[in-house]
Amino acid sequence: MGAVLGREFAYEMLRAIAAIDEPRLREVLGRLVEAELLYQRGRPPRSRYIFKHALIQDAAYQSLLRRTRQHYHRQVAELLEHEFRDMVEASPELVAHHYTEASLPAQAVTYWHRAGDKAARRSADREAIGHLTAGLAQLVQLPETPERAKQELALQRLLGQANFHTRGYAAPETSRAFSRARELCGAIGDDDSIIPVLFGISAFDYGAGHFAKSAAIANEILERAGRTGNTGARILANMGLGVCGVALGNLADARRNFDHGIASYRDIVEAEATRLAYEYSIEVGVFTYAYAAWCRWLLGYPDQALRLGDEALAIVERIRHGYSHSRGLYCKSVVHAYRREWPMVEERAAAAITVAEEHGLAMFVAVGRIMRGVARAMLDPGDDAVVEIREAVAAYRATGARSHGTHHLTLLAQALAARGQQGGGLSALRQAAALAEETGERYVEAEIHRLEGNLLLAENNAEAAEACYLRALDVARAQEARSLELRAACDLARLWAERGERQKAADLLAPVYDWFTEGFDTPDLKDAKALLDTLR
Repeated sequence: MGAVLGREFAYEMLRAIAAIDEPRLREVLGRLVEAELLYQRGRPPRSRYIFKHALIQDAAYQSLLRRTRQHYHRQVAELLEHEFRDMVEASPELVAHHYTEASLPAQAVTYWHRAGDKAARRSADREAIGHLTAGLAQLVQLPETPERAKQELALQRLLGQANFHTRGYAAPETSRAFSRARELCGAIGDDDSIIPVLFGISAFDYGAGHFAKSAAIANEILERAGRTGNTGARILANMGLGVCGVALGNLADARRNFDHGIASYRDIVEAEATRLAYEYSIEVGVFTYAYAAWCRWLLGYPDQALRLGDEALAIVERIRHGYSHSRGLYCKSVVHAYRREWPMVEERAAAAITVAEEHGLAMFVAVGRIMRGVARAMLDPGDDAVVEIREAVAAYRATGARSHGTHHLTLLAQALAARGQQGGGLSALRQAAALAEETGERYVEAEIHRLEGNLLLAENNAEAAEACYLRALDVARAQEARSLELRAACDLARLWAERGERQKAADLLAPVYDWFTEGFDTPDLKDAKALLDTLR
């Protein structure tokens, strides 16, 4: 009976299921302790017992007939339900385990679901995956009914979200769970559960680099939100459309979506924001503000970008959600990288890695290491930093993710350029350009061309460099990416000035610099001002 209870068990539980009187129970337990088969802590009735070795427990357990074991497991499960409710509340997986071993799948599914949900709510996603997978294994033993379909939908949705966090949004396990959940929503007509499922599919498509497909699903969520007045879904949809817009280089459209999402988020109370974080598996405010910060920097508003990134982290402090916390820190590190504030990049990236490791978030350990590596490379160029970036890029790709891949490769190219490794940098940029063509990810396309120009110029190929700078300018202007336009204009102006075309260089750079209304303490704008002063 003790072996059925577990490696460690309480006297009071054994007493409740043992069909022997208490003096006899204490006597035989004492004999087992004397024989050193069990260790005892405390004195009955408050004592606990521990099997000296797991093999002893296994031997005792296997000595029971299967039917007897099942009977004991059922007794234990029912005892826990009726007499130890605090224990059940704290560890529903215990009841789930005993009902599973008792071959009572209907009861087991209920508790595996409860255990998976509880683990997910405390950001223990790997644990949640184990519980939810066990629940699905029990579910298939039940007859196919509408009730079973509803139970499977709940399990698959949570499983998809847990895989989304731990394995990455483009992992095949994530796709399988959300795709099955969507099938079930269609079969049972469940409109309440479909929003987080649709978001999961949209996130998978985004992570896999299928941005148009992701945006189409975000539009479906927005349409449903309009019909039902669902504020959370509206924020989620606008955030999804915004991140897809950034990826595709449609920055003005993305900004409008982010602004709509932020306006809606400001209307909800903290309790509702917390509920949405666990319904959708992300804290929608953190994501909306964090990616709006990227968009604002690209559009030419470096200070607004910094404030939006700060607000994302402020939300993290108010609403604790492990995955969103790591994501917010990573996104803020990117904002600082855009602003060329490398010590802050390293600090935020290191914090993102710590949170990601704590919660088992492999993808965000990888992206955090990319950002930390590039910060170290820019602060003190060294082989170790480049090795870390390469390893982290490979780890990120191993999750199946391709979104942001163009940005990661441009960061690698910058690190290699800082080491004077022009050939390696050009190779990384060629990979970035190929990925941009394959996926349509365009938000750093201007940077790809500009950095290529810098590397070619370092190899004394001024003519090819000039063509790259002109291409970078064309792309940045088409996207209204003023910050990238400024960088390209500065590099091209320097090239023209060096060959004596100073007025032409000034005429190019002056209107671009004069457009800016903020960010004058950032390195990009300081460099542009210094160059203009020299040209004039």
